[in-house]
Amino acid sequence: MRRILMITGILALAAACNGDKGDDTALGDGGAAGDGGSADGGASGDGGSAGDGGSAGDGGGDDTGDGGSAGDGGGDDTGGGDFTAPQSGIWEYTEGDVTSDPCGLEAAAASMGGELAIQVDGPFTLTDNGDGTFTVAPEDGTAAFTCTLDGADFTCDERLAQEVDLSDMGLSAVLGFDATASGAFSSNTAMAGQQSAVVDCTGDSCATVEGMLGVSFPCDVAVDFTAVYTE
Repeated sequence: MRRILMITGILALAAACNGDKGDDTALGDGGAAGDGGSADGGASGDGGSAGDGGSAGDGGGDDTGDGGSAGDGGGDDTGGGDFTAPQSGIWEYTEGDVTSDPCGLEAAAASMGGELAIQVDGPFTLTDNGDGTFTVAPEDGTAAFTCTLDGADFTCDERLAQEVDLSDMGLSAVLGFDATASGAFSSNTAMAGQQSAVVDCTGDSCATVEGMLGVSFPCDVAVDFTAVYTE
């Protein structure tokens, strides 16, 4: 089943009501481009493998480690006993389960024949800045973002900030997308956590957009992820 990204999925649903079809594109790419900085990349996953030789499950497990099992537990205590600093280089992320969706965005994605995703699976570049922060840069050329370390834990307060004007659809509405990420490293080469995103709407047509999408703004969603260093 194809994964439908939150931003492009919302736009595709709105466009479908006007007789158009949206494409599967990355966050911040193509039709989802807006006024504001956007950043793909970072840490996200489909419940795939994470850790040095470890496996990642879609459960709410709390322990990750080299050779152990890693649960997509949204960044709760994932150990960190072997962690000194994140390894700079290419990492692979996999997005896991949707853990919070009070607005029904997952159902909206299902109506399009897909699964809701904040971010597609794939590589990103991580750079340890040596000052208690690290930078995540996507491989698709969109903007990088910085995360702050607290021991093995990390927070990325500005993972995504983007606005999309729907005036091209004949609507007086601007959708705002804000996302954060948090989690923990189980080693220098493995992490797990959670991405959270909020969609809000401003403008005279917001009630119309809510009716088109079958949601109420502000709308939020959270997904678990794992990521592992590859080279």
